[in-house]
Amino acid sequence: VIDYSRYLHHKSNASLVEKEVFLVLNGINGLMKALGLEVFFKGMEIWTEKTLITIGKIGKSLNNFCKWKQKGFDKRVPHDLVQLFIKKDFGKTRGLAFVGTVCQSQFNCGIESFLNQPIFTLSYIVTHEMGHNLGMNHDDPKRCKCGASSCILYPVVALTTKFSNCSYADYWNIGRRKSCLYNTPMSRTVMRETRCGNSVVEAGEECDCGSLKTCNTDPCCQLNCTMTAGVNCAFGLCCHNCTFSQSGTMCRQVANECDLPEWCNGTTNQCPEDVYKQDGTSCTGGGYCYKKRCNRPHEQCRQIFGIRAKNANVNCYRAVNTRGDRFGNCGITETSYIRCNMADSLCGRVQCENIQEIPLMSNHTTLHWTKFDNNTCWGTDYHFGIRIADIGAVKDGTKCGPENMCIRRRCVSLSTVAPNCSPQLCSLRGVCNNRQHCHCRSGWNPPICKKRGRGGSVDSGPPPESPTEDTFEPETEETPGPETEETPGPQTEERVGKRNLLPYFLILLLFLILCLLLLFLLFMRPKKKDEKEENILTLPKEETQNVPTEKTTNKEKPIAPISRDCQ
Repeated sequence: VIDYSRYLHHKSNASLVEKEVFLVLNGINGLMKALGLEVFFKGMEIWTEKTLITIGKIGKSLNNFCKWKQKGFDKRVPHDLVQLFIKKDFGKTRGLAFVGTVCQSQFNCGIESFLNQPIFTLSYIVTHEMGHNLGMNHDDPKRCKCGASSCILYPVVALTTKFSNCSYADYWNIGRRKSCLYNTPMSRTVMRETRCGNSVVEAGEECDCGSLKTCNTDPCCQLNCTMTAGVNCAFGLCCHNCTFSQSGTMCRQVANECDLPEWCNGTTNQCPEDVYKQDGTSCTGGGYCYKKRCNRPHEQCRQIFGIRAKNANVNCYRAVNTRGDRFGNCGITETSYIRCNMADSLCGRVQCENIQEIPLMSNHTTLHWTKFDNNTCWGTDYHFGIRIADIGAVKDGTKCGPENMCIRRRCVSLSTVAPNCSPQLCSLRGVCNNRQHCHCRSGWNPPICKKRGRGGSVDSGPPPESPTEDTFEPETEETPGPETEETPGPQTEERVGKRNLLPYFLILLLFLILCLLLLFLLFMRPKKKDEKEENILTLPKEETQNVPTEKTTNKEKPIAPISRDCQ
């Protein structure tokens, strides 16, 4: 926060104030690196009309500032620490801050007096006061050393770059236990200096090609951060040779089985925002997708102990993670480890078996093994102060039971993770993405994969045309039948294709029946003629044994009764 007096010092020029703050912040970051800390700039407020608190003695001014920030600033700009830069001479005192109050909203504040000092002096003063907030007390010159004539937490301005052994001890005992220091802010919430030439496209810039050298070789962007005349774009995944990529051009391929692709739409240089399969979607090995990853205990064990390692028996998890120590727990508070409930034991620290070799580990990492019911359980520890990732904690999204996954060291139901979308909503022709929208298979259109189309989702951009898929089945959505589009079921495109062949099978069957009928008729016709001839030859003999043959033949009287017998 910049006081009104400091704003007037820069002739009411907010840009000059902002530039000074960024320079001071760069100096603070350089000094804090020794502690393994990085300072993120979350926001700045400049009092441009008047001073919003009563300024008196520095102690009273600090209390007034801390009370003021709680009334509204805390909500406007979430922070771990906040400092007030003021142009006022407090005598010998250059700054004041509470000790060990980082993360405590009532007292995580400090005040610094800026007069006409150079930038490094300002950075040193702020670092000194922030050191108090982190738990550091003033150094005792007799016992606190840093390898230089003076250290940062000396009671007087020393203009040094090193923390003393006492400052390190205070920080490790107090400051490092503050949980907020382990929450890295999202990049979009961090404030950065805006200027043309930093290779970052910011508000008011059409493009930013960076330095003079890179701009000379960029045909799309000019040195003043404007696009070259006649071009459509100068950057972006959907910008190729200064023009928009064609619709259907893939701009982001899938990274793994839990990811989904994106395509350019032909009207912008930007690729659609990265989307992936909905949390809780099944993935190989019996796992579930979570935040674009398929986490499985077996793979986590292999990452730590080598390819032969396996996930340990559930008894190992129950025995170790219910202890509540650095080798088995379900999380860490500022002062202790959290015991796992039995139901959450699979979500604590990963336990492995079948360990064939001891891997090379980074500093401050301890391997631990436990014998339990003829099982040997292997794991790693983790504690505050380690500035490396915790490889031994069970990853979020790991399966902990049927229809359950681990989230923040708790075993929770999948229904609580992604309750709003299901494959049935997508007509069983696609999957849900992380925005609870259907991503349809090729050949089916979003939003619910009900009609024929190109596939994709409302978030992915349009996929390329696929002639094979598009001509697989004619449009029949309006024609009700035994397998209508309105009733989603486990039908597949193969089954739909077979339904299309049914008329041909019926025609073929009818043709075969007609052929058989014709053959039957042709076969029966000569047979009847034979029967007639046989009757003509045999029956007259029985009726006219005593009659001369010539009479019978001339009158043809025996033929009539023979015809009646055949009717």
